[in-house]
Amino acid sequence: MIDTPALRSTPAFPRSLPLLGWSLALLFLLSGAFPDPAASPLAPGASPLAPALPAYGLLWLQIDPDDVEIALDGQYLDKDVWLVSVAPGNHVVSVSKPGFKPQESRFGIAPRQNVRLDITLSPADAP
Repeated sequence: MIDTPALRSTPAFPRSLPLLGWSLALLFLLSGAFPDPAASPLAPGASPLAPALPAYGLLWLQIDPDDVEIALDGQYLDKDVWLVSVAPGNHVVSVSKPGFKPQESRFGIAPRQNVRLDITLSPADAP
């Protein structure tokens, strides 16, 4: 380590910080976290920062009454969910609650698009 008056006058923690950084870099290098650039699946000139997954859209659910069962493409969501990140494409939201008629809403969403669904359940017919 270089011994300079500036380093001697600073607290011990900041001097150990570069050592921590080098230790982490060495750990990543040995663990293979830094891939071999020659084995990169990127096309020549492509940016490594480009998203590998499709950009998602946001689905905003406005449902009346509260405390309903919500399913998105057959997968049940938490009852308190009102904002959902959704992959681009066509989807189906199913909403049900005992004493009410179940309802399905179909929608399509594009990357980085926001979609709002207002769903109001009707009371079930009395037997």
